[in-house]
Amino acid sequence: AGSCQGGGACTRSSGNVGVGSCKGEGACFDNSGSVISAQSCRGTSACGATSGNVGADSCQGEGACIASSGSVGVGSCIGDFACLNNFGSVSVISDQSCQGTRACQDKSGNVGAGSCQGGGACTRSSGNVGVGSCKGEGACFDNSGSVISAQSCRGTSACGATSGNVGADSCQGEGACIASSGSVGVGSCIGDFACLNNFGSVSVISDQSCQGTRACQDKSGNVGAGSCQGG
Repeated sequence: AGSCQGGGACTRSSGNVGVGSCKGEGACFDNSGSVISAQSCRGTSACGATSGNVGADSCQGEGACIASSGSVGVGSCIGDFACLNNFGSVSVISDQSCQGTRACQDKSGNVGAGSCQGGGACTRSSGNVGVGSCKGEGACFDNSGSVISAQSCRGTSACGATSGNVGADSCQGEGACIASSGSVGVGSCIGDFACLNNFGSVSVISDQSCQGTRACQDKSGNVGAGSCQGG
């Protein structure tokens, strides 16, 4: 614990990283050890291309956890481009993690609650999105995961071209849910052009959803009560 502090610390290392260790620019880059413990690997590009799991409050800095394939602990991978191209087949982004511009872009695993917040968050991701996550311009655009949970993916163009279902109070902002093909939860997809060209064969627009100018234009599924209101 508390070891290997400085620029490039623990780069291309294959062992486990103890608590509070490997702090500095490029820390733990291309680390193949099985565990990066709590409060470790803090600095620009921290934990980039790592294959091990990341503990709580770790890997904080611009580019944190880029192209990593392991799971990310609570409150970890904080910084612009955090968790971009995280591709672990069973990897998980835990709660309150991966916050910053383009956070979790091209991400293939599930995203926990309160995570991946920033412009472009969860763009082209394929995993489920937890409660209150992926907030920012372009959030969850072209998301192919099965579920976007409640209070998530808020911002301009949020949930555009998504194929998964959208939870309650989610995907709020101009262009929300444009060209999406999944069902839309209660109070979701609020903003001008909301749900325009929503084309799911069995998709449903729930009550109080898709409100704004040209809302639900060219929509092929059912529309719930009090929904699709606007010029």
